[in-house]
Amino acid sequence: MPGQMSMYDEMRVGKNELYIDFLWERQARKINFYS
Repeated sequence: MPGQMSMYDEMRVGKNELYIDFLWERQARKINFYS
């Protein structure tokens, strides 16, 4: 079922993007805090 797989892949990619945004936000806060 390629349709189901692509839906699952989209969900996985979306979660990864959210996690990366979260890490970037933490990093930016750290830089602002120390500068």
